[in-house]
Amino acid sequence: MRGPMVAPYYNKPTQDGFFEHYRAVSEAVDLPIVLYNIPGRTAKNMEPETIARIGELDSVVAIKESTGSMDQASQVLAISDSRCFPVMTA
Repeated sequence: MRGPMVAPYYNKPTQDGFFEHYRAVSEAVDLPIVLYNIPGRTAKNMEPETIARIGELDSVVAIKESTGSMDQASQVLAISDSRCFPVMTA
């Protein structure tokens, strides 16, 4: 598996559910993970605090933030830890 990872869409997880999903994937594969937040397709938004928390996982290297909200992208950048965590918007 290579490329962005979309959040689970069928069960519409809680914010903790998002974290547990990506934690499980992170533990199961030895590949870099790019988060893909696209609530228009998944019907659920990953909140900035959740994205920052998931971003602390070693295998998470970036996020494609597709909410259309520059405010959300700015919040993700502001609260992410000090390591390089690219935020792509589209």
